[in-house]
Amino acid sequence: MSNACTVLASTRLDELAAPKLQVHLAAWFDFGAIKVLPTAARRDRHNVMPTPPKCQRKSKVDALKSAMLAILIAGAPAFADDAQHVPTRNELARMQADADGGNTPSQVYLGWVYETGFGVTQDYATAVTWYTKAAEQGDAQAQNNLGRMYSTGEGVAKDYGKAVDWFRKAAEQGDLAAESNLGAAYMNGTGVPQNYDEAAKWNSRAAEQGVSIAEWNLGAQYLNGQGVPCDLIRAYVWMSLAADQGIARVKAYRDRIAERLTAEQKIEAEEQLQEKRASVRPASGLFHSSWNGYRSSGGGGGIIGGGGGR
Repeated sequence: MSNACTVLASTRLDELAAPKLQVHLAAWFDFGAIKVLPTAARRDRHNVMPTPPKCQRKSKVDALKSAMLAILIAGAPAFADDAQHVPTRNELARMQADADGGNTPSQVYLGWVYETGFGVTQDYATAVTWYTKAAEQGDAQAQNNLGRMYSTGEGVAKDYGKAVDWFRKAAEQGDLAAESNLGAAYMNGTGVPQNYDEAAKWNSRAAEQGVSIAEWNLGAQYLNGQGVPCDLIRAYVWMSLAADQGIARVKAYRDRIAERLTAEQKIEAEEQLQEKRASVRPASGLFHSSWNGYRSSGGGGGIIGGGGGR
């Protein structure tokens, strides 16, 4: 296996784990992103491309990396069917009342509503206010989303250090998006010293729960021997799982790995892949919050907070 990794040395992609996301208007990515769309409109959420190889001019790489990371270390809820219903003025008023009373799921939902302009005038600063209220009460989803706002500088001064602090709080509670985001931060040394061991730890946690970008990142770590032993079979397996979830460009790297495997290794790789496919369920939606209780046709109650963790 080490020989196979050596053969791949000329195509090492140390930047592979920092893909530049092609963010379509109002498009979100399940692992963490910048906008949310109704379920039917998320088909392009995994269009990604790797960063430039290191052989390119350092100034260009640095500039691109800086721009990418504001998107990469991101996280956002996917509200499933709730994203199909635009809240009415009365429903928003009831949410506001509950949020003012300290209801954290209501605060998180309002943060999302104002961040996306979903039924209201988009207002990043107000979104940050609501995310902060919920995050300070320990809500993992709010902590992750607040970290994302700090990473992008929307509604608040950009601060990668604070972004990582919030990602960590959420990740330690098992929030999948935050685990993936924290892994990405450690891989790139953004807001925290670069540490491949920590990156592998958090990427593994998220990947084992089906977060597609974490699967890709973990595969890249096995490909490059960063924080984990260089293992082309495991790299093939994790990149295949990411490809299963629609990350088209990762297929090319997986196929290049497959070309280096012996016939025996290919059999082993496919066996491991089938085992993982049976045990790892894709994280198609990291957040779901039902708020039927606020709808005019619904009964009492409030938002039922959904979890992005295990």
